Amino acid sequence: MNVGDTIVQSLFFVSFFLLAWVFGIYPLVLMFIRTVRGGARIQKATYFPPVTVMVPTYQEANVVERRIQNIFESDYPHDKLEVLIVDSASTDGTAEVVKRFIRQYPDKPVRVIEEDVRRGKVAAINAGLQVAQREIIIVTDGPTLYEPDTIRHVTSNFADPRVGAVTGRFGFPKRDTEVNHAEGMAWDFKNVLRQLEGDVDSTSFVSGELCAFRKSLISDLGQVSADDSYVAYRTRQLGYRVVAEPKATYYEKKPASFSELQMQKTKSATVGMIESWRFRHMLLRPRYGLFGLLIFPTKLLFSPLSPFLLILSVLTGIAWLGREVGFIMLASMAGFILLGSLLIQIVTGKNIFKAGLIFLFNEWIILRSFFKWVSGNFDVRWEKAASIRD
Repeated sequence: MNVGDTIVQSLFFVSFFLLAWVFGIYPLVLMFIRTVRGGARIQKATYFPPVTVMVPTYQEANVVERRIQNIFESDYPHDKLEVLIVDSASTDGTAEVVKRFIRQYPDKPVRVIEEDVRRGKVAAINAGLQVAQREIIIVTDGPTLYEPDTIRHVTSNFADPRVGAVTGRFGFPKRDTEVNHAEGMAWDFKNVLRQLEGDVDSTSFVSGELCAFRKSLISDLGQVSADDSYVAYRTRQLGYRVVAEPKATYYEKKPASFSELQMQKTKSATVGMIESWRFRHMLLRPRYGLFGLLIFPTKLLFSPLSPFLLILSVLTGIAWLGREVGFIMLASMAGFILLGSLLIQIVTGKNIFKAGLIFLFNEWIILRSFFKWVSGNFDVRWEKAASIRD
């Protein structure tokens, strides 16, 4: 074997291993650590601290009243609960809908803050944090819905003084469209992964639909790009844990088309990369425990590079295997695999290509986000896809 073949083979094995690490080995390592370190589990208990549920809104007149009603359908003690709407200069009457609700239900602790100009979700949250006085802040979105016990399950984690931030589990009751099916499969993996990360130390991924934290730790976000990512990293930096509560379920309608989904996921991934890089000083630092040594390196280094690793593994794999077995033989093997998969779909009705296509779609999102990040070609102001607000 000459030097060129050795390099190609080495690149294949390295890139393939790193891909396998992100999507297979890493979760298995987390499961093993969780098994042998049972004492690291969060000590949950019934706990009802005062809670402010903050809802930053922009052009959400169609859903904001439903969101408020959904929050008060919670089984959490209503005397410990308040709703704070921060409207970012909506022109569709969002603030007026909230004011009408307040007049109609004066016994409900609901407040509204109106910004004179739209500055983005982070600015809206900062405005809300200036007036919110409750011990626990839960930031959520206008189109999101909670189960009645969601808030109660969230606060049970704060009974453990080591916990500084909590997120929940994204639920998919309907997978009736290709978009919902694709996102459902992706979120199945994300839900499991961040619960494992939280069980062994802390997850770096909380959701804007359910981002709960202690106000004593974070009273202002400053000028950041992604509020949820910042909350996770800053909380762990301060020495507290960030966990995902599997019983705290939340729902939100997904975009109706892949074009809308691509737009929304690209923006989310881009600002997430920015915040990860902001906290790069936590990388491989033992003072941050397994988060600094295992979880954050995977998030910062391997996940954003996974599309490049995929491309490299495919190209080097074709080059290496082509020289070993011949390109005609390699193409024939690929053809037989595709034909077999097609026959399975015809006979059983199960499309085994779908998981692969969903994987490639998400890798495409990461690739787009990476180039938007390094080029600076993006708008940090967050906005939900129009179809979500229907």
